[in-house]
Amino acid sequence: MTVLTTKFNNELLPHLQCGLANLEIDVWIPSKKIGIEYDGGHWHKEYTQSSLEKCELITSTDEIETIITILERGSVVHKSPKHINYQLDYVSIYSEYTFLLKQLEETINKILNYLGVKSKIVIDDEIINNLYYNINPFLNRIISAKEDCKEQRIRSIKGQKMVMNCGMEAEVIEDSGYENITIKFADGTVIKNRNRYDFFAKSINNPNVDRHSIKGQCAMMNCGMEAEVIEDDGPANITLRFADGYVSRKRTRQEFKRGCINNPNVRKGSLLGQEKVMKNGLRAKVIEDNGAFDVIIQFEDGYITHCVRSTFKNGRVKNPNIIKGSLLGQKAMMNCGLEAEVIEDNGSNDITVRFADGYTKKTKRQAFKNRQIDNPNRHSLIGKKLMMKCGMEAEVIEDKGAEKITIKFVDGTIITNRDRYSFLTQTINNPNYNRHSIVGQKAFMRCCLEAEVIEDFGYNDITVRFSNGVIKKHCPRQSFRNKKLTPFTRR
Repeated sequence: MTVLTTKFNNELLPHLQCGLANLEIDVWIPSKKIGIEYDGGHWHKEYTQSSLEKCELITSTDEIETIITILERGSVVHKSPKHINYQLDYVSIYSEYTFLLKQLEETINKILNYLGVKSKIVIDDEIINNLYYNINPFLNRIISAKEDCKEQRIRSIKGQKMVMNCGMEAEVIEDSGYENITIKFADGTVIKNRNRYDFFAKSINNPNVDRHSIKGQCAMMNCGMEAEVIEDDGPANITLRFADGYVSRKRTRQEFKRGCINNPNVRKGSLLGQEKVMKNGLRAKVIEDNGAFDVIIQFEDGYITHCVRSTFKNGRVKNPNIIKGSLLGQKAMMNCGLEAEVIEDNGSNDITVRFADGYTKKTKRQAFKNRQIDNPNRHSLIGKKLMMKCGMEAEVIEDKGAEKITIKFVDGTIITNRDRYSFLTQTINNPNYNRHSIVGQKAFMRCCLEAEVIEDFGYNDITVRFSNGVIKKHCPRQSFRNKKLTPFTRR
């Protein structure tokens, strides 16, 4: 790749779509109109629908005049006049990796010579080791399993159990040697003629179990239509059905996850004329549809922009004209039953609203649009009357929230800055009223004089007047009740 990049002045474009809709080629050199593909033996044993579509597009496009394809053993040979095939004798498996890389070195140098590049590449032992142990970390577990398997050659492994990579436990029920064991899965499936190496590597799959199956999953394809997987026979063989009933067969799971499976019944212009309210609150209309990745929409304020179909359908197309103050002055009835007006707008997460009763609150635009702003004054207690525990009735004359109310007692006493809870639990006292007052009570004291309470300022501060006219202040209530008061002062 470095050699090609240097030769063609960094114009080398890997994995470029180059006009092939949702299909890609591995390497494309625009100035030469040459593409390079590598077909692995596992994934290219036969033509699939996507590979047929790619061949047809390559044949018809003017952007590619020649496509160079490196084929592993077992890959389908391309017969198009644009194709130049380089056939390898090996495949990318553990036992053939070294031979494959050496032959690949020769093939790449032939391609460089065809492209007019004088430099050559050399795949040495260091590169091979890096491929073994760094690029393919799963290989370390396979090599370790093979070493474990060698140690087991001298004895039978019958009866051993292990959870395979498919997620189900398997037991060896017969061991006739290193290359011939029979295992039984937990669901009763029996697999014969496997080797111990596969067992220790946990690579024996149960054909009745596929933990990666995506059958029943639905997803929105890039063509703008939803599709459901109705059959899953492996990572390279799934069948899906689009919302319009069209069935596409022999596709790969990866294509489904990337959303790049096309429906021939869905063409350009499928969204033309459709309207939708975006999440920014403005209505947008599709005025031009050039494919899944290029639709042109126009907002109701006249702003025109490009987007992809999925973004339009999800309502996520942004309009730069929606700026601070866009909700200023708007009114709406909140769910609490009170109308609110936006009096300040500093962005989507900072607006100020004012309710009809004068209460103001900072909140978000989305909360205003969803009418989810609450007004604590909707529980206002103004005018409510209750008998307090001090024995005097009180009325709420002002309510500015749960923590700030003003009450007025029947004697005119006003108490401010109290909370609603204290009022409702009747625990607000009137400092000018004492329910334990004994003013006006009379009693004969032990000194044989009658005494009358003329003032009561609290438990330890009452004023009494005796029948002989003597007035005594700052007496305790209990002394009056026990009749121990006397008009004489002790010396």
